[in-house]
Amino acid sequence: MVVSFCSSKNLELYKNRSSCIPDDNKKILLESIRYIDKVVIGNDDGGIWDFVPVFLVEKPDMLVTTTDDKYSDEKRKFCEKHRTKFIILPKTLPIATPTSTSEIIKKILEKRTIL
Repeated sequence: MVVSFCSSKNLELYKNRSSCIPDDNKKILLESIRYIDKVVIGNDDGGIWDFVPVFLVEKPDMLVTTTDDKYSDEKRKFCEKHRTKFIILPKTLPIATPTSTSEIIKKILEKRTIL
């Protein structure tokens, strides 16, 4: 299975927010799923069709978006035309995560004292 996802740069252009997970980390996480053979990142050209060049070359098995995608109807039609599964996932809010080991340890210790 080939999976493609939107680049962080395009996510900022398209949705005016940054990604919670850097592209390289997201790619590694997806590649660790045994059912996924290859992960590709969409290009950084911006716009709702930024994924098309990579899509046409790699022919992914699915295109996944979230419920806040304003262009899901158009993308669904595109996927139907290319016989690709189209999936809409519920939107989850970004969470504030510690960025250093010491911050992570601090958060863990705070949780332990509450329990």
